[in-house]
Amino acid sequence: MDSIKCPHCGKQVELSEAIVHELSKAQVDKARAEEREKTEREQKEKALQENKGKEKELEDLRKKLARKNEEDKKRQEQIKEDAKKEAEKDQKLKLKEKDIQIDQIKRVAEDFKRANEDLKRKLDQGSQQLKGEALELNFEEELRKYFQADEFVPVPKGVEGGDIWQKVKYQGKIIGSIIWETKRTKAWKDLWISKLKEDLRGEKANIPVIVTSTLPKGIENGFGLKDGVWIVNFSLI
Repeated sequence: MDSIKCPHCGKQVELSEAIVHELSKAQVDKARAEEREKTEREQKEKALQENKGKEKELEDLRKKLARKNEEDKKRQEQIKEDAKKEAEKDQKLKLKEKDIQIDQIKRVAEDFKRANEDLKRKLDQGSQQLKGEALELNFEEELRKYFQADEFVPVPKGVEGGDIWQKVKYQGKIIGSIIWETKRTKAWKDLWISKLKEDLRGEKANIPVIVTSTLPKGIENGFGLKDGVWIVNFSLI
């Protein structure tokens, strides 16, 4: 390049070698500067693209971590819910077992109560029976004391109404017999009369006597005859 066009007058101006050298150097420097700028722009663009890529990767990573955290949270909540349901199930089973145990205890208590009541009733019956036997023995002793000549024999089996069988003697000979029945109850029963009369006929005795703590209607002054059976109050014995 030996000349250049003047920007003002438009004429070609001759240039010296030095100027040409300086111009060439300036162009080279400009080209280099432009190249550097281009390189820097490309590097910046590349760095920007890389940053965008990294930001996207980071954003994807954040989303992935968020999804993982959410999944972990849901999994933990599910574990807690399952544990809660299992605990409730175990609690229900324990309550059911407790109810069964309570029912068993109640049944055992009821069985024990019934057994205790049965035992008490049997003891009471046994006690009443013992009292009755003691009363019969005491009454028989009194009869033996007052009627020493008479004979007292066991009441035959099958004579449920009779308690004491007295064979009356005169000068050593049996002239009759008496069947005694003792009743220590709060209520009178007419059935006793018919039953004792049946036993009387079966044993061919002569006189039936019921000694009782409760007199039937129609019997006054502590003793009397009712339907062929003598009835005497204990207070007169």
